[in-house]
Amino acid sequence: MYLTETALTALLECFFVQSEREFRFLEEMHGYQYISGLAQYKNKYQIIHPFNGQPVNDDFIAITRYERGDQAIEFVFGDNHFILDSLVYFDKINRYEFSDVMAGAKKADIQISGEWGATDSSIITNFLKTHSAILREHIHYFTNPDEKLIKRIDTVKQKKLENAVRRHFKNQITEACGFAAKAFLKKDYARVVSLLLPLERYLGKADLKKLKLAQKHIHA
Repeated sequence: MYLTETALTALLECFFVQSEREFRFLEEMHGYQYISGLAQYKNKYQIIHPFNGQPVNDDFIAITRYERGDQAIEFVFGDNHFILDSLVYFDKINRYEFSDVMAGAKKADIQISGEWGATDSSIITNFLKTHSAILREHIHYFTNPDEKLIKRIDTVKQKKLENAVRRHFKNQITEACGFAAKAFLKKDYARVVSLLLPLERYLGKADLKKLKLAQKHIHA
């Protein structure tokens, strides 16, 4: 996705200005310290440089972060897909998405997620306003979670990870079966076997039949 340098600069300015405006209450009312800028990584460490309108690369990462001790609330904009995301740290190690916290708090009626393709300032503004409203109403879940809540949030996060792994594996199977079907039509039976044999226990009847036939042709 391509944007002119002028358009990209305008989006970044919108992100930083609106973030500071929407979440100033975290500083004023809850004792957080505000940090913002463009992130770079050196020796696995994140360094945040102030944004002063300088040109950025396509894989830029813009961050506004509110820190209080080991806790942090963070908003991210960037990558070449123009992603918007929201994160919370209850300590220096464990990171959660806002949606994890809301699900762990059993607030299923609150639908919140990141954004892809945020190439319009209105998308950025609405995203930040929505998160600001949620934080204002449910700030205690983010700043003072008890052990029970953290355990529920961990469970939500783990289930999401497991589901993502299952989806990825399912996509791999679908892709392999598609390649195998083409190879079977070309009578490239060795490729059919190499694609399907590692997945044998997960194959449906039709693909399993292709595998068995391909094996017979190879050993004929």
